[in-house]
Amino acid sequence: MRNEKGIGLIEVLISLAILGVITIAFFTALGASSRAAAFAERQEKSRNLAQSQLDYVLGLSYNSTNITGSNITYKPLTPLPSAYSGYSVNITTTLLTDNVSPTFADLQMITVVVRQQGVTSPITTLVGYKVAR
Repeated sequence: MRNEKGIGLIEVLISLAILGVITIAFFTALGASSRAAAFAERQEKSRNLAQSQLDYVLGLSYNSTNITGSNITYKPLTPLPSAYSGYSVNITTTLLTDNVSPTFADLQMITVVVRQQGVTSPITTLVGYKVAR
């Protein structure tokens, strides 16, 4: 047998191919984790905004005067802080009823929907209940 010294061309090419596959996998995983982090941040930001709007409505005095059909109007707390630019809030309130008794005039279901510009579906929908006290 001959004494082979050094690395041949085929071994170098195979090493570079393996290194290329590993590099591509690394950057693909890095991009996916970056998108996941951005998504989680957007979710958390919209959840905080929805919770602050719900807390705001729950802190208002009970509204039984702005009734339109079975809906009651509450306006969102505006203007939104600059950290939430690009987000919008929609608050709907519904009087709860059942088939047996008339409208429960002292119970409202409050739904807060947060959307972001450029995103068609809501990011966060939060539901709370308000009782006349």
